[in-house]
Amino acid sequence: MPTLDAAFGRTFRHWLAASLLLVCGSGAMAQPQCAPGQWLAEYFPNTELAGPPALQRCESGPIDHYWTGPSGSPDPARLPVDAFSARWTATLPFPAGTTRFITFTDDGVRVFVDGQRVINNWTVHGMAMDVAMVPLAAGTHTVRMEYFEAGGEGLAQLVMESTTPAPPVPPQILSFAAQPGSIDLGGNSTLGWNVDNATGCTASGGWSGERAASGSAVVSPGVTTTYHLSCRNAAGAAATASATVTVRNAPPQQLPTIDSFAATPARIAVGDSARLAWRASNAASCSASGAWSGTRATEGSELVRPQASTSYTLTCANSAGQSVTATAQVAVDAANPRPPVGGLTARATAQGVRLDWNPVTKSGKWVNGYYTGWFWETFPPEAVDMGTMTHFIFGRYAPGLGSLPGGRAGELMEGAGTAHTQVEDTLIAKAHAAGTKAIMMIGGEFDGPGFMAATTNPQIRAVFIKNILDKAEQKGYDGADIDWEENLDTEQGRAQALALLRELRTAAQQRPRYQASPFEISWPGFWVNVNFPDILPWHVEVAHAVDRFNLMTYSMAGDWGGGWLSWHHSPLFGEAANHPTSIASTVQAYLNAGVPRAKLGIGVGLYGLFYNNPVTGPRQAAASGSNGGDGVNNYRRLLEDNAFGQPGAVYHWDDLAKQSYISYSQPWWRASDAPVTYLSYEDERSIAEKGKWVHEQGLGGTLVWTINYGYLPQQGGTNPPMQAIKQAFIAASASGYRVYRNGTAIATVASGATYTDASAPSGSHSYQVAMLDAAGNEGPRSAAVSVQVP
Repeated sequence: MPTLDAAFGRTFRHWLAASLLLVCGSGAMAQPQCAPGQWLAEYFPNTELAGPPALQRCESGPIDHYWTGPSGSPDPARLPVDAFSARWTATLPFPAGTTRFITFTDDGVRVFVDGQRVINNWTVHGMAMDVAMVPLAAGTHTVRMEYFEAGGEGLAQLVMESTTPAPPVPPQILSFAAQPGSIDLGGNSTLGWNVDNATGCTASGGWSGERAASGSAVVSPGVTTTYHLSCRNAAGAAATASATVTVRNAPPQQLPTIDSFAATPARIAVGDSARLAWRASNAASCSASGAWSGTRATEGSELVRPQASTSYTLTCANSAGQSVTATAQVAVDAANPRPPVGGLTARATAQGVRLDWNPVTKSGKWVNGYYTGWFWETFPPEAVDMGTMTHFIFGRYAPGLGSLPGGRAGELMEGAGTAHTQVEDTLIAKAHAAGTKAIMMIGGEFDGPGFMAATTNPQIRAVFIKNILDKAEQKGYDGADIDWEENLDTEQGRAQALALLRELRTAAQQRPRYQASPFEISWPGFWVNVNFPDILPWHVEVAHAVDRFNLMTYSMAGDWGGGWLSWHHSPLFGEAANHPTSIASTVQAYLNAGVPRAKLGIGVGLYGLFYNNPVTGPRQAAASGSNGGDGVNNYRRLLEDNAFGQPGAVYHWDDLAKQSYISYSQPWWRASDAPVTYLSYEDERSIAEKGKWVHEQGLGGTLVWTINYGYLPQQGGTNPPMQAIKQAFIAASASGYRVYRNGTAIATVASGATYTDASAPSGSHSYQVAMLDAAGNEGPRSAAVSVQVP
């Protein structure tokens, strides 16, 4: 199944590698000498910081500790779980300005800056935040934090936020000149320059390379040459100047030329990228202007991503300062979220040209709805509304030697228990009756080794592919969803996966059953941590090999340690370095890599994620445990457990992340998973936002894991999340249509899906039709049809 456990393992390692909290140290001994920037930590076996410390060590910041449970002690061998105290001391650099000191503690805390107490909450209390604003001069200051833990959970955190210092003074080129300014051919001139407030300079034109902020250089140009100097400060602000050396009796200088400068592709959709490539001859340097800027080599390429149609200018100059300019245009087509009109026909009649088309009732977006057959008894076929999805995916089959016991390499095994004999055929027939494609799910969690065995060489791979297609034809499936999650971190594994997809496509095309209606292939991919966007060219090759490349954009957070903040189950936006996931950033990473927008879909997981006390919402320090399991947190289970009606439960909407969540002022003691104080979950509101965004971005659609999770047998057998999916992704309706003849609008049709052009003159004409929504917004025009009028 398209779970996130494999993604979790991969991304969890990334998160740990970038951990904000690094603790190093030793046991109790003579006071250690800590490195600059580290904290000297001293721990005492009492609440008064009394006597010699039982433990001393050096700790890297920030101070961020959470102790809980029977082993919740800084060092169980030396310190008690409760009734201990600690002191942290460090000398740290600060910029000039005001610094905000923030503590989160349970229990007492005091903070001193250069010996002066700025925070004093030396009391027994639950989790509390204390803040002090302290003006500081630029330089190092000694900070000391004292803390005691009286009993229960222990929390000690210190955050320091400094105001942004004033920007550096801009650089100023006091002088830049050539002495002498004119020379005979073969002679020398000395360039001299003097610059204030600069960290360095860059030479271009007749010379090149990095230069000091002040200095001189001897040049011997063969032709009259202009030398450019650009100097910058620490903030990147720059100043430029030029000096020309005239060469007497020099041969004529060749004029520069820009041999090529173009964008590929020249037309893109919003969010996509184009590559600018250029080559110049007889040029010493080039510079960019317009929508880009800075110095460029005389030959190169660069990726650009304009949000609107944009012009890029390139100017290249020879050493004499003679220049030539070229421009490249990138046209950007705004995404049109409305569906196109299909089925347009035109024929000449005695009354005029009769146009007919299919009424717009669907958006054209796909919904891959996964049905977990091993739970079929809790979601019987009669309860499945095939109209809520475009592709019904029956789970599951699996390769032999994978997650299912037994089997051989290349064998296709049944993995849905009695569903294969009790309901599989019924569900396939029901899907087809509703005009929905029936797809067989192959693989899932822990099937990576089985896929590796089934594709290890061309002979075994051919057997595996034959088994897939034989079963698909026997059952009447329209395609396969290849859910290969593990063993893709090596070149060999990726090559075998790509070979399977390509050869499966080729083999299906040889079968008459799939020639009239091609065999469809989908692939579920993982979400992206923005700190480590490891999308490879291989992902693009996979996307080109399949019909739909969906992303499992759920279970995108958890208490994964290292100072990361609590976050959401499936946030649409709002990623940051310490909660680095969102659907938008994940999709953008795949688009940047080159995955086609029309083949890319997101994922909707009909379940949620909870954190334990004391976390009560997103963006909080998370070190208390979490659970993102779809079994315990699916929509049906949450309702059955009264998750939304617990005492102290308050609904919230995160308008940045576009995600619903519940905070619990009274911890929800949920059996072994208690105490729950924060639940982020998918509901009708968040689903609507996701569907709207997919339409706006021109993406292909979504997968749903799983359609079973929304079924509510105690509420009349309804499935509210899947109805929300249908409305958000599939449903569409036209309030009218606009008719075009030869590119010019000639009529608006308020109702029906037909129109007669009674005024069409003799000759050949091209017609198109576009839908209009309730607000009068026009959708994309249909494919053109031509007709000859006598």
